[in-house]
Amino acid sequence: MAAGNKEGFDAYLESYPSGRYASMAKANLASLKAALEAAVAQKEDKFWDDAKALGNKEAYQGYLNSYPAGRYVDLAQGNITRLEVASRPPIVPSAAAPTPPPVIAITPPAPKEAAPPPMRAPPAEDIPFAWYVEAARRARGESASASSAPAEDENARATRLAVAAATLQAQNFPVKPIRFIVPYAAGGSSDILSRTVGQKLSEAFGQPVVTDNRPGARGIIGAEAAAKAPPDGYTIHLGDIFTLAVNPHLYLKLPYDALRDFVPITLAATIPVVLVVNPGLPVNTVKQLIALAKARPGQLYYASGGVQHLAMEMLRVESGINIVQVPYKGLAPAFSDLLGGRVPMMFIGVPNVVPHMKTGRLRVLAIGSPKRSPTLSQVPTVAEAGVAGFDFDSWTGYLAPAGTPKEIIVKLHADITRTLGLPEVKDKLTTLGFDLAGGTPDAFATLIKNDIARFGKLIKAAGIQAE
Repeated sequence: MAAGNKEGFDAYLESYPSGRYASMAKANLASLKAALEAAVAQKEDKFWDDAKALGNKEAYQGYLNSYPAGRYVDLAQGNITRLEVASRPPIVPSAAAPTPPPVIAITPPAPKEAAPPPMRAPPAEDIPFAWYVEAARRARGESASASSAPAEDENARATRLAVAAATLQAQNFPVKPIRFIVPYAAGGSSDILSRTVGQKLSEAFGQPVVTDNRPGARGIIGAEAAAKAPPDGYTIHLGDIFTLAVNPHLYLKLPYDALRDFVPITLAATIPVVLVVNPGLPVNTVKQLIALAKARPGQLYYASGGVQHLAMEMLRVESGINIVQVPYKGLAPAFSDLLGGRVPMMFIGVPNVVPHMKTGRLRVLAIGSPKRSPTLSQVPTVAEAGVAGFDFDSWTGYLAPAGTPKEIIVKLHADITRTLGLPEVKDKLTTLGFDLAGGTPDAFATLIKNDIARFGKLIKAAGIQAE
């Protein structure tokens, strides 16, 4: 029977060629061997066959009960059946008499008292020797030992099993594809970040990591889809400063709550924005652009496909110019129209600009950060170019739907931050203009709260009304 239990664990191990849960199964087997050895040492061998049969069966039943989703039910039930068969007394032929012994009918005596309730098996990985001894006593009809462990409270047991299930789920995560929801069209900064990190995570996980672009409504469509996704770790939101810190001030009935409906995982990167113009616009500096806008009030248009809209509004308020917004569903189509000459100017993230620096299809006037970017060291800041105090950066980070188990958040945080630190990932994204960040989930949550307050003041100063 003990060998049968070992074979059950061996079959369990063989069903996981990748080694998942191997350490747990081996620990269970070691605990069982230790209990067997302890029993022999305590000379409990008189009723040991009954103890092993009952103990092993209930241990497997407890193990089976710890998997409410039904995983490995067939294997566990098969082991229980084998133990029940093995517990039957073997027929040992006598060497002196070849004929089988006569069958003796035994009428069991009436019980003197009510039978004790069935024992609740502890987890298979930590069955104590005393539990096996108590099982043996009950098997031979003795009263419960005063030293037996008290029955476990149902709420405590449910909590323990829930924690154990969440831990095992995180250890086994992921077992299917992961989806990164990007609330903008393909080609923007968030999309570049998602695909670069997702490729490396896919290699590490052995599961696809898919970028799901959901553009429209200034990121609301994608953010809402992520917020309402099952909280199982398989849907991740690449939230940015617009969807999380700006939209709460622009919409009276936002279909998600930036603080309540998401669990931060980590800040991924800050993204400096630059003021660019189409070469057809006759300006080479920020001062020339401001002068032209003042000479032609309400006649200059700018493209917006994200939070960069607020960078242009900040420029408008602080320089006193009158320019007109042309909204797009995402940065990619807005930038495409800038390159095509259909709109003359916009703010956009550095990663989108770098590949076009030498094409002659755009002109970079200034960067919105308070200091110059290492990627564009020759480009002045907007403050240096004549608008004192101008300070505007964007950022992007990873979040999960509220209710995602903490153990999975911890694992995702570790895997994503590790990926962001890979030399090939770091070199690629830094070259494109990303300022990689990282950090704890709590630090990211604090950033979101602070920027919600900061942009509330900016939007009010700009006179932007909530819709």
